Amino acid sequence: MASDFIGLEVKGVETLAGMFKKLPEAVQDEIVPDLSKYVVDTLKIYSPYRYVSRASAYGIVSRDGAPAGYFSWGQFRYVMMMIHKGEISIPYKRTQNLAKNWKVIGNDRNAIIANEAPHAPFVQGDDTQSRHEAGVGWQTMSATIKAHNNTLMKRATRAANRAAKKLGFNITGNY
Repeated sequence: MASDFIGLEVKGVETLAGMFKKLPEAVQDEIVPDLSKYVVDTLKIYSPYRYVSRASAYGIVSRDGAPAGYFSWGQFRYVMMMIHKGEISIPYKRTQNLAKNWKVIGNDRNAIIANEAPHAPFVQGDDTQSRHEAGVGWQTMSATIKAHNNTLMKRATRAANRAAKKLGFNITGNY
């Protein structure tokens, strides 16, 4: 459903995108989908589970005296009601919903990486990640991409060489 789409912007890839725009479109069409698929596969990997309580992640943040880790009594009561109804399970069981929702839309230089899970920005968003998810060990999208920068550059080089061969250029060397 289009109205459920949540856009996430990755910081730190402007330089890379600028480099790609200088390349011929045929080369871009080879590089961007390859790197997009690799990034999606990387973002699908869950961080190892580590318990972090709401209280330790957020501390005392309520102005109305709610327990530590809750922003209001209303939020606390809602969470307790959802636990009682069985909508929230303790201990939390990972659903893999975040991983299932990462995808590449498009198959050329205009391909984009998307995740339609409503909680994606709070788990892996650069400026929107919650303190709890950061404490649990989730990396933001930019941190994940930065950690894999060397592999991305090698893949980009290989994809550019494939595109050059398709265009009739003979490029040799170890990349």
